[in-house]
Amino acid sequence: MRARFASPVAPALTLKILNLFLARYHFQARSASVLSRPYGLVIDPSNMCQLACPGCVHSTHNEALKVFDWPNGRLSEDRLFALLRRYGPHAIGT
Repeated sequence: MRARFASPVAPALTLKILNLFLARYHFQARSASVLSRPYGLVIDPSNMCQLACPGCVHSTHNEALKVFDWPNGRLSEDRLFALLRRYGPHAIGT
């Protein structure tokens, strides 16, 4: 039986599924503090946009109002890899 699960995929899949079940338990129990990690990651590597949508925090309208005052920038590779190292093993989708 041990030889059947010798692949590194089995422990990784087990970790992801256990994290998903733990997150679901916390959600259904309405827990204020959770032990699970995010099971899905959506990473936007840039906060720059030229569309100027009316409700967007990156539009020129909000820049004029100074509602959100942060400079345009991009996510560095080092920070991306650190994020993926920390949360990637638990995530089902990235």
